[in-house]
Amino acid sequence: MKIHITLNEPAIEGYFQASPKNLLFDGDYSKLDKHCYVGQCDEIYAPAFLDYLEYEKIPDTIASWVSLLRVGGKLIIGGLDSYIVTKLYISRNIDQAKINDLFFGKEFLVKSLNCTQDIKDLLVSLNMSIYTIDLDVPESRFVIEAHKQ
Repeated sequence: MKIHITLNEPAIEGYFQASPKNLLFDGDYSKLDKHCYVGQCDEIYAPAFLDYLEYEKIPDTIASWVSLLRVGGKLIIGGLDSYIVTKLYISRNIDQAKINDLFFGKEFLVKSLNCTQDIKDLLVSLNMSIYTIDLDVPESRFVIEAHKQ
């Protein structure tokens, strides 16, 4: 099974869509075990979702997602990188309007700021091996692909 976690992206064929657009999904992103057995998921795809989780809930939510993955399964997650945003702002490579657009110019409000290193460290602590880290500095975003060991 493959799961696509999103708020407003279009459905991807072959994936269960954990999204408000899916009437079968109840909106609890930390309880995906209602849709997939522990250790049976091939991939969880959420490359632009971390911003919309409450910061305090991120470690437990990601741990619950990792528990669903089979050995060798992939977790692809990402969001805004607060370190990149701050660095770009301090060096005057982005202005206040861009920051406001990044945080508040979306259909759904950002609930947390993360950084690539913190999420990487969390994944490693959950026995995940980091496969790739993609940084989009102009957009201040990151995506990490990790595989369950």
